[in-house]
Formats: sequence, structure tokens, C-alpha cells
Amino acid sequence: MARTKKNQVTVQQPVEETILVIDAVAELNTTEQSFRLALADIRPDDFDTCEVVTKLDFEVVAKTLQPKALPAVEEQLETEERTEQGTEQTEENTNLPAIPEQQQLPTQQPPQQQPNALSLQEMLVKSASEEIQLLDAIQQAKNQVIVNNYLARKSELTEALNQDWQVNKANHLGVLQQFSGMVRPKAEISPDEVNVKDEINTILGELSELTSPSV
Repeated sequence: MARTKKNQVTVQQPVEETILVIDAVAELNTTEQSFRLALADIRPDDFDTCEVVTKLDFEVVAKTLQPKALPAVEEQLETEERTEQGTEQTEENTNLPAIPEQQQLPTQQPPQQQPNALSLQEMLVKSASEEIQLLDAIQQAKNQVIVNNYLARKSELTEALNQDWQVNKANHLGVLQQFSGMVRPKAEISPDEVNVKDEINTILGELSELTSPSV
């Protein structure tokens, strides 16, 4: 009996969406340096060298770079205080008994605040201001580290190139010095002091005397 083969279904893993760093910077309307500083918290190993980030990393950086809405908080606190004060005054006026027109209420002294006491609104503003100062100091420290690491890498690369050139230069000079040993000395040219014409005349004269008949 033939066995029925089950259809094998290949489950494809979803591809994680990515975005270029330069496009992320343009979308957030910020600088690449600020973007990489915010990225350092989630990608400390390659935050200053990566060119592509995931959509999830982009969203985290976008939330980090969003400015805190301090004015909105202050306005909300002021509105709440005004509402509370209005409610308290309304309740006090409602609970007071009817007072004749000629009778005056005793003057109430405002509660004395302790020296250096801060209201809730002032405390929130102060804490927010100090937090901004601390975050700014952290950003400055990160900037200094990034600049220092960049200069350190640049100097290391420069020194590596310099060492490589020193080795190559020494090799080239060694090859150049070998040519001095390959030069052959010039042979001295002996002067030609024999006059061919005179020698021929002398030899022919001697031969003529030897071959002439004697008288």
C-alpha cells in the first residue's frame, strides 16, 4: 500500500525591517551625532559605526530624542491649582451662615510658609530643570568619548601606515644599495704609440735591403 506523503510547509521567518542611519536622521530632523549618542544605550558595541538600524531601534531612539513637554506640565498644574482654589472658595462660601451687611468678618491672616519651602509646581520645575542639566552633561560626556575614540583610531591608523612605510622604505633602500656592488670598474685604455705608416716603411725598407742583389 503506497504511503501518502505529507505536504511539508516551510515557515518563513518574518524579515525584520531596517532603516538607514542617514534616513533615520533625516526623518527625526536631528544630527547624526545626536542619533548615535541616543543609539549608544541600546547598541553600545557598534553605535558609532553601524549604517543600518532596525525599526525597533529607530522607535526607541525616536522616543529618547523627543523633547520633554515642560510648558504643558506647568500649564496643567496651574489649571489644577486654580480649579482647586475655586472649588475650595465655593465650598467655604456655601457653608458660611448668612451675615448681616453691616457685620464684617474678622480678617484672616494668610498661613505663613516656612522659609525656603517650595510649592509642588516649583519643586516639579526644579527637578525637571536639574534633570535636563544632568542629561545635557551626559550628552556632553558621550560627545567627548566619541571624539576621543575617533582621534585615537585615526592616530592608530596613521601610525600603522607610518610603520608600514618605514618597512617598505628600508626594503627599497636595501635594493638600491645593491646596485652599487653591481657596478664594474672601467678598463684603462692603453695609449696607441705605434705609427703604422712609419712601421710599414721601416719593415719594407729592411726587406728591400735584404732582397736587393749584391754588386
